[in-house]
Amino acid sequence: MISQLLKKIIKNTLNTSNFSIEELRGGFSKQVYKITTQADNFILYIWQRPHDNKLTENQTRGIEYLFPDGFTYYTHNSKLLTDLGIRVPHILTAGYHADGDFDYAIVEYFKGQNMYEYMNSVGNTGAVADKIMEVMGRMAAKKRSFYGPPVKNKPIDISPGQLVYDFTAEELNIASKLDKDIADIQPNILHLMQQKMNEITETKNQEYSLIHGELTPDHVYILENGEVGLIDVDGVKYFDVEFDWALINLTYGNMMPIPKSINTEKFEFYKLCWKIEYVSVATDYLINVDGNHNWFRNSREKNLRDLKLMMF
Repeated sequence: MISQLLKKIIKNTLNTSNFSIEELRGGFSKQVYKITTQADNFILYIWQRPHDNKLTENQTRGIEYLFPDGFTYYTHNSKLLTDLGIRVPHILTAGYHADGDFDYAIVEYFKGQNMYEYMNSVGNTGAVADKIMEVMGRMAAKKRSFYGPPVKNKPIDISPGQLVYDFTAEELNIASKLDKDIADIQPNILHLMQQKMNEITETKNQEYSLIHGELTPDHVYILENGEVGLIDVDGVKYFDVEFDWALINLTYGNMMPIPKSINTEKFEFYKLCWKIEYVSVATDYLINVDGNHNWFRNSREKNLRDLKLMMF
């Protein structure tokens, strides 16, 4: 994966030939590497789809408005958030690698702890909850009359709730074709989704706030100076804030207090959809890539169990 040409780019960017490269994470579309030199550490992102022809791709219309992904989104959003005074890794260099047909970026390595590490070592999420919510509030204050990635300048003719419903229903359909347990409950889950979506009351002249899109603990850093930093900002978009808060609540529980301004019906609908998506992604990965992957196996079992409980 790390070609000689890319190693030359790293050498010229960091002005050293004495470095090592360690893979940190192989994602669905982006691989993450740690570059270590004698003086410092850096992160290398490579945008490429390593599981093509293995994982089932969701073809829902408008999916790029819901889950923007890739180099263009990352570089644009990094500048946007920096301009808003939000800490994201500084980009040293970025471009397209013709030999391997992938995009790349070499960026700052945050000095501090991500929230997983912070919770395991310090344990007091409440001590930094206000700082995280302040960053979210700064983003949410930036609004637009239509939803989608900041690079999109035209609206799509479907409500955000309907788009999430369509995407989640397709994810459920994908998982149902792979797993009989999921197929058995598919009609009931679809009915529950429809019921919760119908309970949502929309306001007139809707405005959409800027959200991160996946504010899980590995994407939030508590830096050495006490600041909050965000990584993996490809998916930043204008959307319902409840979409972000649903995932935050599933991840952090009561450690992150939910704002009183949240639309409860939207919040509950999006929580249900996140659970279904986690089941589908985990099932797809376990069947088509690695059936022994502990994280995906545990995620599938927990969220499938929760879905079954929600039906009764």
